[in-house]
Amino acid sequence: MTDWTASIKPKGMVWGVPDGVSMLAMTGWLAEGRRLVYVARDDARMMAMRDAVARLCPAVPVHVFPAWDCLPYDRLSPQNALVGQRVETLAHLAGHAATEGGALLVTTVNALLQRVPTPGYFADRSLALQPGDAAGPARLVEFLSGQGYLRTDTVRETGEFALRGGILDIFPPGQQTPVRLDFFGDELESLRSFDAASQRGDEKIARLVLRPVAEFQLDEAAIERFRTGYRAAFGTLASRDALYESVSAGRMHPGAEHWLPLFHESLARLTDYCPQWQLVLDHEADAAIAARLGQIGDFFAARRDTADEDGSMAYRPLPQDRLYLDAGELDGVLASAARLMPYAAPPESMDRADGNDAGSNDAGGRAGVVLTNSQTSQSVMAEIAGIIAEERKAQNRAVVIAGAGDGAMARLDELATAHLDTEIRHPNGLDDLVTGAVHLIDWPLEAGFQTDRLLVITETDIFGQRLSRPRARRGRGEDFLREVSALEEGDLVVHAEHGIGRYEGLTIIDSSGGPHDCLQIVYAGGDKLYLPVENIEMLSRYGSAGTDAQLDRLGGAAWQARVARIKGRVRIMAEQLINIAAQRQTAQAEPLQPEAGSYSEFCARFGFA
Repeated sequence: MTDWTASIKPKGMVWGVPDGVSMLAMTGWLAEGRRLVYVARDDARMMAMRDAVARLCPAVPVHVFPAWDCLPYDRLSPQNALVGQRVETLAHLAGHAATEGGALLVTTVNALLQRVPTPGYFADRSLALQPGDAAGPARLVEFLSGQGYLRTDTVRETGEFALRGGILDIFPPGQQTPVRLDFFGDELESLRSFDAASQRGDEKIARLVLRPVAEFQLDEAAIERFRTGYRAAFGTLASRDALYESVSAGRMHPGAEHWLPLFHESLARLTDYCPQWQLVLDHEADAAIAARLGQIGDFFAARRDTADEDGSMAYRPLPQDRLYLDAGELDGVLASAARLMPYAAPPESMDRADGNDAGSNDAGGRAGVVLTNSQTSQSVMAEIAGIIAEERKAQNRAVVIAGAGDGAMARLDELATAHLDTEIRHPNGLDDLVTGAVHLIDWPLEAGFQTDRLLVITETDIFGQRLSRPRARRGRGEDFLREVSALEEGDLVVHAEHGIGRYEGLTIIDSSGGPHDCLQIVYAGGDKLYLPVENIEMLSRYGSAGTDAQLDRLGGAAWQARVARIKGRVRIMAEQLINIAAQRQTAQAEPLQPEAGSYSEFCARFGFA
């Protein structure tokens, strides 16, 4: 693979690696056969690195290990699909980490700080299936029940299975879709993925590996360990807790994962699964670690101080070091980690008494060019044309225009072809870049960068923002952590159905047979709404305390009327844009994007309801 950055090593401080250069550096190290653990400061950075390596270095396996999508010491369990991804990654690393060549594990600060089951936990808890096996549906049902799968009538979510005669539907961890197993007697005839919504079969599968659906099991040994450990930690009075009673009866309890140490004889660290792998810390990861440790301490103190010692709603948190790494242990884990810095090495570090020149580990990456003429895309492209002309004279750097997605790439290609007096190349990867040439690459970067050999200009540099973004699934993930942690009493929030209200803190409501953490939202007239934290996706932040805004009335029609008016305005704007696009199609020989279409097609394309 061509090295488009300076020759650097993943150790100590690695300078001169803004976002794009850090991705190039990672792909370069992976191409050398290194095994790396990239610790991102948040989920967005983790997924950006995963996608970049998949594009730039597709031959290297990339494993994803996310953190739980819930707060420390929460009353909620993490999502099944997310736990399934964690289990799949841990099980793979437990069996292949020592023999794998170049490979990348992407994770986050939150995931690194949390303890996990030991590698041996997955040794006897995986089952491989392929056509011709004589497993039999009855044996598989027994296996699935023992691994924590939930039996249902219809499989829709990770961790569920359904048996109908000789057909067994399973949604295993790590799979994007459920799988249908067709038996003839005890012989497995075929495996086929299917759509959970329509229940229709899809592509055949040659082999399926079933993993545990959770990071602990409710077998007899685990239940007894939990009972003994819970009483030892919190006293005999704790045996009346709802959690203790549920686990004793062999039932899953919401949030039981936060007592994970009690289900295992011991826990391990994520780095125990890949002991010879090199850790690489994202920029500002150290600050994120300090903030997370502080957050864990705050939530532990809050739970400990508000515990109700006499009721079944008591929350008895385990000491922090039982479930999370402490500061001293973390120092040992990170002792040999490389730390990525987006700026150049400071001058004072260039002359060191030990003879180690910090500048020698500088990748040479710097911020990209600043485009000053941003009134129209045509004027911006004219400015870029001047920059490219200078680059072609020097003949020492390749120029890349990076976009994200088919729509952005088509628009950039149209502009570049019309305004740049040079051939636009469309390489398959970095190996196809040519010095002195201009290239168009699908590479979702937020900002451009430059090195001695490469100049990258992004669609954000050109248009001021991304032309299109993937529609993210809103859930309890990073949005939940970020918004609830940032909210303070008195802040204004917007409920999707009820409008603007004032957040008045968290409270515990005993409902549906157990305690639930709820956000208390106050509306005009003093009406209150108690929203379970698992439905946090219904809220968005409106402003801080003191913001000048009138509260809506709970159950009133004012909010729905405002929403209807906005939808009407969007409809008018959509019709105007469609008419303009139709006129352009008529006036020009070649149709321009977007193509004219119906209002419903416009809404579907741009995400309007």
